[in-house]
Amino acid sequence: MFDLLKSLRSQGLVYTEIRFAPQLHTQKNLTQEGAVRACIAGLEKFYKWQDEQQDNSYPLHANLILCLMRLPNREHENSLTVRLAAKYDQHHVVGIDLAGPEGPIPNKAFRPFFKDAKAMHILFTIHAGEAAGPDSMQEALDLGTKRIGHGIRCLESNQMVKYLVDHNITLECCATSNLNTKVFKDIDSYPLKTLLSKRIKATLNCDNMTVSNTNLPKEFKLLESKTSLTEVEEHQLLLNSINAAFASDKEKNRLLAIFN
Repeated sequence: MFDLLKSLRSQGLVYTEIRFAPQLHTQKNLTQEGAVRACIAGLEKFYKWQDEQQDNSYPLHANLILCLMRLPNREHENSLTVRLAAKYDQHHVVGIDLAGPEGPIPNKAFRPFFKDAKAMHILFTIHAGEAAGPDSMQEALDLGTKRIGHGIRCLESNQMVKYLVDHNITLECCATSNLNTKVFKDIDSYPLKTLLSKRIKATLNCDNMTVSNTNLPKEFKLLESKTSLTEVEEHQLLLNSINAAFASDKEKNRLLAIFN
């Protein structure tokens, strides 16, 4: 975590939400809670290191999102992840996510976990609308999410587009990742500009930096060169990100001040 945050800071980021599935980090007797505590320790080590630096750049603030996994026979593990998000909500954990392969297990099968999350006032986002189409997005929306991971296939349904606009739903778009998963044949056809033109609250993200061999600055430069993404559109993407962040009002005000 410490090394990751140093890398993100060197890229010029001032806020980040790092998501991971603690249940996938339980080898060698490490528990889910141990994995969460290790990430928190790395984050706090980074803050201490950052405070010691003598420069005039804006500091990087970070939060954690814990992923539930869309896999069979994970009821106990997913339930524990939700409880850990509640336990550490004052220690940099700001929400949960549902990740994993779309299709075999529908989003609606995870309703009990998100019902518990809402009861505990845990914010959440859900992966949908990438490998699966708008129906998977509707299931995620029915669970109460205001953010959708990917969601790029919303354009297959005019009804879905209208719903996203009317209800201020944010899409976490990941261009290179979507190319890697073969949702699109080439980056030139990536419809981020179309989403913005339809007034959808789209954002640009890098998904898994290691798997996709990318980072956020690279994503912006890629879409500038391949889709003629403009400065005005980039500003809208960043503003959408600030407004949708699982951050405190104080942090959002800091980000808006930097943005302005």
